[in-house]
Amino acid sequence: SPGTSPAEGESAWGLQGGVKPLWDFQCEDEIRSSPAVHRDLVYVGAHDNNLYALNLEDGSFRWKFPTERSIVSTPAIAEQEQLVVFGSLDNTLYALDMRTGRREWTVITRGPIQSSPAIAHGHVFFGSDDGTLYAVRLSNGQVQWRWDGASEIRTRPLVTGDLIVIGLTSGDVVGTDLSGKVVWRFKAKRSVLSSPVAHEGLVIFGSSDWQVYALDLGHGWRVWEHRTSKPVILSLIHI
Repeated sequence: SPGTSPAEGESAWGLQGGVKPLWDFQCEDEIRSSPAVHRDLVYVGAHDNNLYALNLEDGSFRWKFPTERSIVSTPAIAEQEQLVVFGSLDNTLYALDMRTGRREWTVITRGPIQSSPAIAHGHVFFGSDDGTLYAVRLSNGQVQWRWDGASEIRTRPLVTGDLIVIGLTSGDVVGTDLSGKVVWRFKAKRSVLSSPVAHEGLVIFGSSDWQVYALDLGHGWRVWEHRTSKPVILSLIHI
């Protein structure tokens, strides 16, 4: 259904403090991923198995693409290739034409994909619950290499000019080069579900061991850590 105006959606939002939505759109099930925005479209996946494309201006429906299971992976935009790329719990990474929703290619893994993909260097990098980090060529969907981490990878890879950093449910945080060769490894006490971010030569992430860690990006050495009051499972935001 198309987006509704603020007047139509006002009662459903339980608005307080005078804040009103510009528009809202009703999916068929809950949303557990972040939307991606590119130019005039918003892309978002839902537990109803669909990736939706909505008009940014008014939230009206543009198209949707069905997968076989829920989508918790936040879409990534490959602007040069005109693709929107995302994973599904049906074990598949999808690349769609961003304007029409037509499927261009897929990559099938051996486990559900909860990792959000990262676009860099003409490739898409993503993890799977099969414990593997994948590097896939954007132009044709060919898998260039795989790295076996032996534990579920549910974080979005951090990709720099010469390094890829991922967190695993084993508690390992691993930095590889762009060919998938391990450069360094750090071990937290519990799972790492918080996607790493880079800031001034540091890689920063949270862990289920109630810590936020800052590591030297080039070597993986611990620079500092901060104790929290609960496990950290949300990804950090670099402002």
